[in-house]
Amino acid sequence: MYLVQACFVLILLLPSCDCLARRCVSYSKPGDVVIGGLFPIHYVAGPGQCTDRQSRWGTMLSEAMIYAVEQINRREDVLPNVTLGYDIRDDCRSDDVALWHALALVNALNPNETSGLCQAQHGAKVLGIVGTSETDTSIVVTKAAAMYKVPLVSYAAAGDELGDNFRFPYFLRTVPENPLQVEAMLDIIYTLGWVYVSLLHSVESDYLLSALRFQEIAADYEICVAYSAAIRTTADDEEVNQIVANLDRYPKAKVVVVIGDKFTGQKVMRAGQKAGMVGRYQWIGGSRWGYLMKEEGLADIADGAIFVRSYSVPVAGFEAFAKAKEPVEPYVSPWYKDLALNWMQDNNCINITDCPLRVGDSGAPVVDSVHAIAFAFHNVMMESCANVSDCQVGDIVTEEEFLQKLLAVNFTAVDGEAVHFDSSGNSGGKFTITNLREDSGEHEVGLWHSAPETVGERLEIKQDKIRFLNKSWSRPASICVEECRAGYVVVPLEDKCCWGCKACSPNEIVVNRTQCYRCPTKERPDANRTYCLPIIPSTISWTETPVLIILVLSGFGVVLCSLTITGLFVYGKHPLIKASSRELSSINVAGLTLTFLTCVVLLVKPTRASCITVELVLALCSTLIYAPTLLKVIRIFRIFRKARKSTQRPKFISPKHQVIACLTLLAIQVMLSILSAILAPSTPVELISQVGGLYLELFCSFGPGFIASCAYNLLLILACCFFAFKARKVPSNYNESKFIAVSVYSTLVLCLAAVPVYATAVAALHKVATVCYAVILNAYLTLVCLYLPKFYAVKFVGSDDTTTSDWRGTGAFGRTVMSSNKITPSTSGTNDPTA
Repeated sequence: MYLVQACFVLILLLPSCDCLARRCVSYSKPGDVVIGGLFPIHYVAGPGQCTDRQSRWGTMLSEAMIYAVEQINRREDVLPNVTLGYDIRDDCRSDDVALWHALALVNALNPNETSGLCQAQHGAKVLGIVGTSETDTSIVVTKAAAMYKVPLVSYAAAGDELGDNFRFPYFLRTVPENPLQVEAMLDIIYTLGWVYVSLLHSVESDYLLSALRFQEIAADYEICVAYSAAIRTTADDEEVNQIVANLDRYPKAKVVVVIGDKFTGQKVMRAGQKAGMVGRYQWIGGSRWGYLMKEEGLADIADGAIFVRSYSVPVAGFEAFAKAKEPVEPYVSPWYKDLALNWMQDNNCINITDCPLRVGDSGAPVVDSVHAIAFAFHNVMMESCANVSDCQVGDIVTEEEFLQKLLAVNFTAVDGEAVHFDSSGNSGGKFTITNLREDSGEHEVGLWHSAPETVGERLEIKQDKIRFLNKSWSRPASICVEECRAGYVVVPLEDKCCWGCKACSPNEIVVNRTQCYRCPTKERPDANRTYCLPIIPSTISWTETPVLIILVLSGFGVVLCSLTITGLFVYGKHPLIKASSRELSSINVAGLTLTFLTCVVLLVKPTRASCITVELVLALCSTLIYAPTLLKVIRIFRIFRKARKSTQRPKFISPKHQVIACLTLLAIQVMLSILSAILAPSTPVELISQVGGLYLELFCSFGPGFIASCAYNLLLILACCFFAFKARKVPSNYNESKFIAVSVYSTLVLCLAAVPVYATAVAALHKVATVCYAVILNAYLTLVCLYLPKFYAVKFVGSDDTTTSDWRGTGAFGRTVMSSNKITPSTSGTNDPTA
């Protein structure tokens, strides 16, 4: 049956093999049981062919297996009275040769079935095979060995595909699998803050699966792969140059991950060197490439690269064991002999002790693989035999039982860590993080553990020890994000994985570079748009243009009021001045003066006292203006209405009565203002303004009580309008009532225009300016309408136009005779027809 299976495998996997042409080279030592070994002693030349070029790395690995077996044989606590043998073969990294040797190893007890193969000379049972170094060769070997139920424990095959325990139930490994290497790369990229990378990889299944996994889980790290390209094994220089040149299409992706073998890595480096990319990109590689960069002339382009290397420590005693061998000794393997002789020839040495071989520290996984098989077999013997020395070692264990013991083995590895396999034959492990420097080679800068679950626990990296591209100790940025100014957030663009900038609102800050956060009502962003700061309320500036205009108009108004008062006293005995009641006019002008001064109070910094003062003065000045005006127009209306019916003088029209009435009306306003100040005073409030930016302004907000004062003044104005309208038919030459009507009508229009403007104003200056302009304009209209005509007539109308005649009628009150547009006053000793 085994022969049929073997032939079937040969037919499927070796259709082009010429078995007779293969070199049958092996090195073995007999024992009670044997461990097979497959190592890349030479390089592959073609299907089923090996070159004469020898690999020092592969040769030293085979020596590490020999050393491990010898150490086990010397121990009394492991496999006592049992001698382990070994059968080591050269697979030269060839699938064909590896399969050929594997069939010979696993079927060593049936040489008749392996006729034509490189047969074993030991004639003992093969417990397991240590090997191979490649994923592809391990796949064919473990398939062949599985038919004979012989486990394969690899020291270097890390391919993801081999982790499928359904397809490869007899495969185990003492080296971390590729998915862990991918996680280590992503942990490094994530820790160093890189989120925008490019990926180049080989097309071989081992590396292709790693590349696919990299792209799959990169999203979990919020890492974007901007550009990904596969490099064929047979790709010529032109094809590789084009793939590498495409990296420049994504210049912000400074980090380039290369997943592939030694030759793929070298092709990429040469293409980058040719394209002038030295110092342009930060390279990250795996454990298969990046060696001997200086010797290959690629140290400049690879300078600063970060590599994830298989973690290994020197095997205690192995260096002394290897260096103690003389190449002429008969028990030395043929490969070691060739390697040592060539080394001596290259270094002009007569004796190997004069120029000892570099052993390296890559033999630990091989030793761990040997230990796993030996300790598992020891455990089987301890359970199966009461006296180990009496056991027939070839018959005490079945293949299935040994596999289970191998999967359950637990021992301390060369590096001091515990080794145990999971159901897929993986043992986890660690990686060394190295940094390549052009002048001094690779330097260890960190360590990655597979056991912990979080990135911070898995990765230990010394960022300050890493020299990045361009020989810089500063970490380069690898992110496709525009440099946003203060107040801008990054937003996704249509381009893959790239981000642009979007402005936040003026009253918003930037949180985590991606969110706009609105500041609370009475706060605004700082200069960098990162914090919300309390807004310090501002007051009206006296240097602003509207304020200067108000001050000029108020000052000029005060001057006019002063001139008016002066005119009233200078021309106090003139009939026209006496006819308009000097006392009421003086009160009226005092109200106008107070109006102009009130605007100055409105512009000062709002305080509780100033706001109450503004409310009181505004209410009083309006009453001072319209109470005398109302009394004037009522007096005129009563006099001329009485004159039509009787010559009797109307009651309460004397200056004394008029002043008392005015003071009464004023007292009512004073009482209303006092009640308003006590019950609902005006107070300083903060007004949020967004005119030219976000501001918090202080201004006096009139309280509900001010409405009562305004309503009272409005009643006075409406009464003025009513009586001015009723007095519209007085003689045309006595036209003060008409000017009063124009004044109060204009006041109503101004109120109707100013109230909505004030209510809808969004800035404190606008509100204050609206009030000031309204009261100033009204005061100017009152001055112009009530006093300018009088002073014009007094100054420019001659005395010839005024005649004196007696009152017609009896009593103190007579009628005024109007003729030829002249005023004919009475002869009762007064020039005021209404006095």
